[in-house]
Amino acid sequence: MTKKITLITVVIALGVAAALFAGGSKDRGAVPAESSAITYGIPTQPDHLDPYEATSADSRFILFNLFEGLFKPAPDGRLIPAVAASYSSSADFLTWTIKLKDSVYFHNGNRVTAADVVYSLNRAAEKKLYGLQSISGIETPDPSTVIIRLSEADPEFYYYLTNAVIPAGYEGQNTAPVGTGPFKFVSFTPQYELVLEKFGSYWQPDLPRAQKLVFKIKADYNSVMLDLKAGSLNAGTIDTTSVQQLDQSQFSIIYEKINMVQIFCLNNAYAPLRDPRVRQAISYAVDVDEIIALAHNGQAVRAATPVIPALSYAYNKDCEGSYPVNLEKARALMAEAGYAGGFTLEITQPSVYQPHIDTAQVIINQLAKIGIKGSIKLVDWPTWLSEVYTDRKYQGTVISIDGVTLSPRSFLFRYESKDPQNFMNYSNAEFDRLYAATLRTVSEAERIGAYKKMQEIVVRDAASVFICDLFAPRVFKKNITGFQGYPLSVFDASLLKVD
Repeated sequence: MTKKITLITVVIALGVAAALFAGGSKDRGAVPAESSAITYGIPTQPDHLDPYEATSADSRFILFNLFEGLFKPAPDGRLIPAVAASYSSSADFLTWTIKLKDSVYFHNGNRVTAADVVYSLNRAAEKKLYGLQSISGIETPDPSTVIIRLSEADPEFYYYLTNAVIPAGYEGQNTAPVGTGPFKFVSFTPQYELVLEKFGSYWQPDLPRAQKLVFKIKADYNSVMLDLKAGSLNAGTIDTTSVQQLDQSQFSIIYEKINMVQIFCLNNAYAPLRDPRVRQAISYAVDVDEIIALAHNGQAVRAATPVIPALSYAYNKDCEGSYPVNLEKARALMAEAGYAGGFTLEITQPSVYQPHIDTAQVIINQLAKIGIKGSIKLVDWPTWLSEVYTDRKYQGTVISIDGVTLSPRSFLFRYESKDPQNFMNYSNAEFDRLYAATLRTVSEAERIGAYKKMQEIVVRDAASVFICDLFAPRVFKKNITGFQGYPLSVFDASLLKVD
């Protein structure tokens, strides 16, 4: 007995471009001579070109153009088939059957088969990519069918099938990536540029619209802004404070939610921060409205939990207002915890993200009012990934964190005590119990209730300070049209057209 699963629609009125539903075609020959190019400035480079090794949101932002999974997100938050043609699940959510399109090719010219999907799923599971731990077996009755069996029911399993499908046995992804996306790899010069070109055999025959896509890697947002003004870039991401320096008669500026929650992450293993009363005191001292006004030029939406507010069906709005600014309460909690005289707090910041540095400076000024003496330690991005994210050798940091899928679980898994990506070192037995229960709960209403309770627990414990979802100004020369945003931190260049 099988039944079709209705995908949850995230309430974001963005609309789906008709091109997303175009049919496939066979190899359409060589890519035409270059007639248009998107030269996009970014302040960081991908940490890996292999989609199973890439860990940062910035890498996913870029690799969205090279790789696709069985499904991909649509602009309105739904999932739509990409490499897959259709799917169904058993009534108990233990068996998932995927039918593949017959028109999807890799950038190397080979057609995608079930064997490639099996290889991709196994490799993703080996790398412990989120959501695939329950796979107990995979069958391929024919080259276009994949049957996935789970060890325990998971009604949200389709969310995890957005992981990249790659050629079976191919091991050169980090130097010469091969996917099924609208653009294919040309070259990568670290700290300089990543060059992609139109894939002539893409399964959506009208896409991409541009012939070439170049990601120019810059030192910071200011460098991106200066190159936009100079004309060496025709598109890029800048911060909200730089927008005023651009001539808006020449540029289109689109304020897009980055769909990440900016968080003042607190290392719960650092001695003063082990005490929840200290973390709560910090939460009462941090004035989010002031941060949004001073650090983000007012361009942000408050986010009271680890889940982005855009996931309105699962975001716990009741957590808003949990920590109104109350310095008296904050000082009392500090005293109760034995820190009436305050302590020092080093905030480690990646130097490429000026909005986070600005936020950290505002926070330092706010925490000084309750006796916490803050300082900023600037490091480069690879050092931040190593010291903070991997080794957890830090006290505090300001960063924006995304979800790897549109499941609320993917915004919450970092708070499960044993998860390797729980770099806050947060631990709560009740949270862990609820998290484990969502992996087995068939009822959507019960899962949503658990997600909201988990947010309540994290906020009550002040695991970190949840600040806002920033608006990122995406800047395009006036002759570039077609930009489409998503409720994930990705950049889709396939719909962009250079007139």
